[in-house]
Amino acid sequence: MRLATFVWQKNEHLGLVLPHPHMGEDWVFAPALVQERLELYASRGTSPYQMTKPRFFPGTAPDDMVELLALGDMGMSGLRRMHDFLLRFIEQSDAYILQAAGAPLSQVQLRAPVPRPRLFFGLVQNSPTVWRHVPERYHLNLFPQGHQRPQGAVLGAGDPIILPQADVLVGGWNPELGVIIGRGGRDIPVGAAMAHVAGLTVVSDVTFDYFRR
Repeated sequence: MRLATFVWQKNEHLGLVLPHPHMGEDWVFAPALVQERLELYASRGTSPYQMTKPRFFPGTAPDDMVELLALGDMGMSGLRRMHDFLLRFIEQSDAYILQAAGAPLSQVQLRAPVPRPRLFFGLVQNSPTVWRHVPERYHLNLFPQGHQRPQGAVLGAGDPIILPQADVLVGGWNPELGVIIGRGGRDIPVGAAMAHVAGLTVVSDVTFDYFRR
């Protein structure tokens, strides 16, 4: 299941990304808009869902990633059911019914999966390659170092990276694995760690040392 945060028609939404069986390309659907459209369709006298309305969440569907994560396993389970329903519905029913609930992925603006994370935590010097690049180091980290980054450091796909003015910019960039934590916890055993992971993403980590000098 692929999730995204996207801007469409000037509004930001949580999104489900799936292959459109008729269009031959990926589409992104907003769960809140999907539920709204399905409820409207089920209210019609000729709808096969008039007596058994498709429901995936006890209340309204979440419309942002933090709201979804706050629902825990119940939210992910509901979203999975909606995902599987959408695949069948779009293929077998009138896809026009959900036309206003999604758009081609190529026609929306993608944001970071969690545009405003409650905590944005980075690990540094936790890879053996760091040690190999600096052979003159006199020590190794037994535990990775970490630091918190501000929400303003989070950018979406295609957003510009604004660099500070300086005669010489010293820094670098690295492709990193981003881990989105869903279920909270403390002193979690290694074997149970993945049960607390809601998803993974790719992060382009751009750092310049201007502010440290």
